[in-house]
Amino acid sequence: MASPAAMRIAGRLTDGQRWAFRIAGLSVWATMLWLVSYVFLPGPPQSGVWLLGLLLCPLLLPLGAWLLHIGFMGWFASLTAGETAGAFEVTAGAAGRGLKAGLGEAAGSTVVKLRCRECGYLETEDAKYCSRCRSAL
Repeated sequence: MASPAAMRIAGRLTDGQRWAFRIAGLSVWATMLWLVSYVFLPGPPQSGVWLLGLLLCPLLLPLGAWLLHIGFMGWFASLTAGETAGAFEVTAGAAGRGLKAGLGEAAGSTVVKLRCRECGYLETEDAKYCSRCRSAL
């Protein structure tokens, strides 16, 4: 779910700025991958790069994710809205027709009840015993 700050930023961006966020996010992740691969590649250890990778990778991962999130937010929102609009329309129509048919049947149908000879309680027609006094119907 998008944070309110991310939604405010993404709402004011032009398409060119969104592309800049996408490229920046991918660049940050590429830099992080380069640092990780440089640290773990076989060869002579270089303590400066190893320390830089150790310190920067936990910062670069969320930064890249945030930049990509901002860059793709408008695209995902329009894709989701376009894809789900038809399904929502069909589902809402079917639910409306089902409610209309269900309420129509309930209004026109008759319910038969049996009165208990012992206590006078009204019971459904398929009951064999009264649910109040437990006597046979």
